[in-house]
Amino acid sequence: MRAKLHEFAKGWMELARNLIVASVLLALARRSQDWLVTLFAYATILIFVGHYLTYVLDAIMQTELPRSWHPYVGKWVLGSAFMAIVVIALVYAVVEIFSGLFDVIVPLHIPAR
Repeated sequence: MRAKLHEFAKGWMELARNLIVASVLLALARRSQDWLVTLFAYATILIFVGHYLTYVLDAIMQTELPRSWHPYVGKWVLGSAFMAIVVIALVYAVVEIFSGLFDVIVPLHIPAR
């Protein structure tokens, strides 16, 4: 039981890390002037979201659900996709706020010549 719980937590931690990395990549893609960096960032985000949905589907399918719950599986997947989007948006907002603060603070500390 403990090993199963550890494996479950490990998977969710990996997904959380991927969502945070995807959010940072989204911020990078929005600020980058290079199309190749932007393309790489968006492709990586799509891979991470696909990985997330695959993990959620796998977790749902491994669970023995009663027959009456089967119509709700699609709603769970959509809810999970929505939560992934919400997490990416929240982390993106935090990254944008801190990068904006960084842009304001850094020029103040450059010594005048």
